[in-house]
Amino acid sequence: MYQWRAFARDLEPDHPSLLLDYNPATLAPQSQTPLIRRFHDDFPELYMALIKALRIRRMAAQTEKSYLARLVRFFQFHQWQDIDTSGDNKISEYLE
Repeated sequence: MYQWRAFARDLEPDHPSLLLDYNPATLAPQSQTPLIRRFHDDFPELYMALIKALRIRRMAAQTEKSYLARLVRFFQFHQWQDIDTSGDNKISEYLE
């Protein structure tokens, strides 16, 4: 009867099925991805603003991961400069 427990495993903190259970007002679980952890540590306000906006809109967990990955690539492209100092030309440069 309890044979399923032998095959059960703990899910990673950022597993897609767990992300939507977190309250957006609280800190999101720490990602296992080093670049996303760096983004979280370097830009905590921007990180939480994105998480809150996506979760309020009930976006899929995979969408949240995709948006985070794209934002991380933007910051990595510009050597982790603050977005306020980047300006519109930096955004255009990245997109081109």
